Amino acid sequence: MKQFLILLLLSASITLVNCGDDKDGDADFLAQFVGTWQSSNITAAGCNDPEENGTLNCDPFCFEITITANGTYSLLESGSQSPETGTITATETTVTICETGETNCDSQDPYSFSGENTFSITFTDEDSPGCQFTAVFNRQ
Repeated sequence: MKQFLILLLLSASITLVNCGDDKDGDADFLAQFVGTWQSSNITAAGCNDPEENGTLNCDPFCFEITITANGTYSLLESGSQSPETGTITATETTVTICETGETNCDSQDPYSFSGENTFSITFTDEDSPGCQFTAVFNRQ
């Protein structure tokens, strides 16, 4: 289970990041993410290994991410004392994260909002072939 959480954290890091310059209008999309968010469950579906399918429930949270208006983030995995930090950008359909010190930034989509206080993001991970992960985050 710990290996799954680490794998998921790495996926989320790649999934939520972008090292590129913020394009005109992207700040408007980022504004909806500003604040502190927690995900208490992550669902995997469509995995080549059926044992990887299912939902991971975490108490009190799997991940907590704090996003600022200037495009920085701090991501804390449940049980960890050291948060990951970096930059984040958003477009109409994509969230991109770039971990501090990393040069290989990647974009991931889709994301969607359910009102102002809940968003979900779906991502893949090369270490889990076929899997589509969905994490739901709630504003704190």
